[in-house]
Amino acid sequence: MEMQRKRCPLRRSVHARVVGLSLAIGVGAAWSAVGFAQETPSKDLLDCRAIGSDDDRLACYDAALDAQYGVDEELVEKRKEYRRQRFGLPVDSSGARMTELEAIVAAVDSNLRTRQTTVALDNGQEWQVLSTGGLRAQFKPGQSVTISESATGGYRIRIADKKGFKGVSRVR
Repeated sequence: MEMQRKRCPLRRSVHARVVGLSLAIGVGAAWSAVGFAQETPSKDLLDCRAIGSDDDRLACYDAALDAQYGVDEELVEKRKEYRRQRFGLPVDSSGARMTELEAIVAAVDSNLRTRQTTVALDNGQEWQVLSTGGLRAQFKPGQSVTISESATGGYRIRIADKKGFKGVSRVR
């Protein structure tokens, strides 16, 4: 013979109340912890929100947070390295932009048939030399070069201690 257990409605009701109360206390404690963790933003941060330009607004936020918490030197170095790596590539949404880059020529690849020259730099970048410009010197490994933006939006390369420049386009 099987015995059937009868459940007491009172026991189920007490159990449900205990579980419900436990959940309510847990959620309340979590909610209050979130409330205490949030600080009122400083006036400087609130002023930054009103700036329309993305670049200016980001600079404002950086300055306000640096003033409040101090400058993060490691982050400053990472930003410089990121701008250095991105130099010559189309500007991305981060707005990372440099106007000039100094580097050492690591290798030169000149194709006599196509008359195209590619210059590899010590930072891993590769630039194709264009026919524009008046630089007569040849590129050689070990030379110090400066790549800068031209007034027309392209890039030009100069060899240290030489006159003239050549137009360049970043390959990699």
